[in-house]
Amino acid sequence: MGSLDPKTLLLIRSAEQRLRAEVDAISKLPGPKGDKGDAIKGERGEPGPRGEKGDAGESIRGLPGAKGERGDPGPKGDSIKGERGEPGPRGALGRSIQGKPGPAGPPGPKGDMPRHRWKDTSLQFEHPDGKWGMLVDLKGEKGTPGQIVQRFVGGGGGGGGSAAPTLKNPAFTYTAGVLTSIAYDGSNSKALTYNGDGTLNTLVTTISGTTTTKTMAYNADGTLASVTET
Repeated sequence: MGSLDPKTLLLIRSAEQRLRAEVDAISKLPGPKGDKGDAIKGERGEPGPRGEKGDAGESIRGLPGAKGERGDPGPKGDSIKGERGEPGPRGALGRSIQGKPGPAGPPGPKGDMPRHRWKDTSLQFEHPDGKWGMLVDLKGEKGTPGQIVQRFVGGGGGGGGSAAPTLKNPAFTYTAGVLTSIAYDGSNSKALTYNGDGTLNTLVTTISGTTTTKTMAYNADGTLASVTET
């Protein structure tokens, strides 16, 4: 086979290049979709090592914006007040009925005797506030002197007077725990009465047939104000 002339070789090479380009273009076209293959899931691998902590990011805070202008006030709303209604009719006057007072109740039980103490012939009571009241001397007054009888015998004689009796051998009587009387020799005695609050009211003393009565008066706070003797 003889050698080809240059023109023929050029045509052959040009045709070869076009054929290669067509083959490349055809090879790049997608082929038909194949059948779905079996899904095979492999085992989970071991977790990888933890990475190092990254540097903290820069926190950039923006500057606050400028304060906006204040808006104009809105228009004032209408103030509507309703008219006052007419007063209603006055109700009828009710009847005032006062019942009759009920009967007095039974007297309550007598209170306990307040604490008291003696000092010689004086008696002292304790007030509700725990303080002791005044001492009240319960000793009787001195008796009147006896008559002096003189008897003259043969130009001479003498006489003497009788002294006030001495209260001896006191016998105390209590009623419901309260001292109510004291009896002495010779029919001499003392009787005591009390107020509703337990304070001493009267002291009646009888000596040699003479009776004197002491009546106690108290202030509003319960302290002794005066003693009246009759």
